[in-house]
Amino acid sequence: MNWLLFWMTVYLVVVIALAMRHLRSNNPETYLVNNRQTRLIPLVFTTLATFVGGGTSIGLIAMGYISGFAAVGIGIAYVAGFMLMLRYAGKIRDEGARDRIYSFPQYLIGKYLSKNAGSGNRNFGRLFPVIVSGVNSFIFFFLLAAQFVGMASLLKFGFGLGYQSAAIISAVVVIAYTAISGLSGVIYTDMIQ
Repeated sequence: MNWLLFWMTVYLVVVIALAMRHLRSNNPETYLVNNRQTRLIPLVFTTLATFVGGGTSIGLIAMGYISGFAAVGIGIAYVAGFMLMLRYAGKIRDEGARDRIYSFPQYLIGKYLSKNAGSGNRNFGRLFPVIVSGVNSFIFFFLLAAQFVGMASLLKFGFGLGYQSAAIISAVVVIAYTAISGLSGVIYTDMIQ
């Protein structure tokens, strides 16, 4: 038996077992935010798996090769983003738990559309979450696409699949285990990755 096929099968079985262990809950607190009980180490691993995946690594290496020193800007942006996250994540988490908030745009709407806000602030408050959601969706669309490119390349070269078939398999596996298990299952599979 091909060793690559063996280890890919073992990995897939482990991912599916973890997804099944964390089957979709009827409780939105569990499914969407893991009961807000994620410890530091799993949180670090899931963040690393999100930002340092196969597609991102392949893409950044290629960009560095083509663009040279200009590609350092992406690394600087990552560091700046993590510094901002370090500064504000605790406060956002506490307010989110208090007000039962499940998404960053929902947090922004609560923050900027409060009853105390003046009319000028209310107009900004309506637009700001939409802009943030659009930018976030735009960025994560390409980040997810890069991950699918990395996974599809691995399947293509490892198993001789066509690129389109490999990309579809990658997308189906990731979307299925995410939809089945929610955030708690994703955190555990990210730790394995």
